[in-house]
Amino acid sequence: MTRHALVLAAALCACLASPAPAQQAPSPSKAALRWFETFDLDKDGFVTPAEIQQVSKSEFARLDANHDGKLTIDEYLAGSGADTPVEIKRTRARFEIMDRRGNSDGTVSQEEFTNFGLLILDVADSAGNHDGKLSRQEFIDSVTPGSQ
Repeated sequence: MTRHALVLAAALCACLASPAPAQQAPSPSKAALRWFETFDLDKDGFVTPAEIQQVSKSEFARLDANHDGKLTIDEYLAGSGADTPVEIKRTRARFEIMDRRGNSDGTVSQEEFTNFGLLILDVADSAGNHDGKLSRQEFIDSVTPGSQ
């Protein structure tokens, strides 16, 4: 994995992971688990690239409140369900990563949104068994601090 990919993987983990309470094993955030459940269309415990392609279209449409084909940070925050300062910060960071991996114009296109989902799958599966799909456990391991 290139240095850039490692830095990006670390950023993804930091963006999606939940801080661990003292004396308790770390666990993924509710938002992270919601992401997995939303993208696991057939509820088989795996997210595939095809599921990411399909769900990204409907999720993007849901988030794009003014239907202009691009997401602003305000639209993304409003549709994210982030309700704590920590979740809001992570949501902002995810938006910035999506935009930076695209054209860095301050908005996120459908393509940038979909590519971010595919990146999550690729990074987490690369740390797992490399089978081209994302298991629930691979996802949890990738977004839980200290699990690797």
